[in-house]
Amino acid sequence: MKARARVVAGPGGPYTAAVLRSDLPIVLRPADDAIHLAQGAAGPLGGDDLELSIEVPAGLSLRLRAVASTLVLPSAAGGTARIVVRAVVGAGASLELLLEPVVVADGASVELITEIDLAAAASLLWREEVVLGRYGESGGEATTRIDVTRGGLPLLRTGSQLRGGDSVTHGPAVLGTGRAAGSLLSVGYGDRACQPGPDMAAMSLAGGGILFTAVAASAIVLRRALDAQTPAPADLATV
Repeated sequence: MKARARVVAGPGGPYTAAVLRSDLPIVLRPADDAIHLAQGAAGPLGGDDLELSIEVPAGLSLRLRAVASTLVLPSAAGGTARIVVRAVVGAGASLELLLEPVVVADGASVELITEIDLAAAASLLWREEVVLGRYGESGGEATTRIDVTRGGLPLLRTGSQLRGGDSVTHGPAVLGTGRAAGSLLSVGYGDRACQPGPDMAAMSLAGGGILFTAVAASAIVLRRALDAQTPAPADLATV
């Protein structure tokens, strides 16, 4: 399955869109607090290729949420599912891209790619969470990549490769005994005291912003850790 969906922010607030184009299984719906992303079919399955394009014109804002986790399943034909998010955020614009976890079932493989182009005076709040396996599963394989530019210059280039049941993934240098990993990137928010816990790291970026990375035993524990570092919308600074 191949799908291409698109959303362009509108002038009516962070939950409005000038363009809202769904493409099954990617379903986009406006609500009174955000634009919500829903799954219109099971999966993705191995071999599926899904892409979401986001544009926030200068001076506007967009808040994007998901109604549920994404469950990546294996397919009889095998192959790796691919989920790509590409965003362009204009000058004085802001994007909150806080989706739900990607759960990788046993035997499944997924590649998660995020590419975000920020204007020099733009703000971003982005979260990504990966959970290896459903309850009782060791989980499949997840490869992640996040590339962010700001003002035409590289801001962040990072990624990971996780495999359920793999001795390297579950070794002391990666997840340890955990099965969930996530990141939170905030750019354009005011200075905040950073107090990451023992299973979280905080890194200030040279081009502005802070990246938090955490590991946890479950999706619930991971979300609590990242939520503790997530600024409220009212904290958005003038950039």
